[in-house]
Amino acid sequence: MDVIPYSRQSINEEDISLLSKAMSSDFLTQGPMVPQFERSLTSSTGARHALAMNSATSALHAACLALGLGK
Repeated sequence: MDVIPYSRQSINEEDISLLSKAMSSDFLTQGPMVPQFERSLTSSTGARHALAMNSATSALHAACLALGLGK
């Protein structure tokens, strides 16, 4: 069976090291690495703000709330 690739990830040794550091810390879902990640996103994208979310669903929900979308 042939598989059609839909994307290719780019994971390097620095990514693996940072993930290992986060997984070994006392903070798995919150903590000092979250604001560092958000600052990194604003720096690399030029955006004024960045907000890390736990999932794409949560991000879409927050975007709808921020836009004032109703039912």
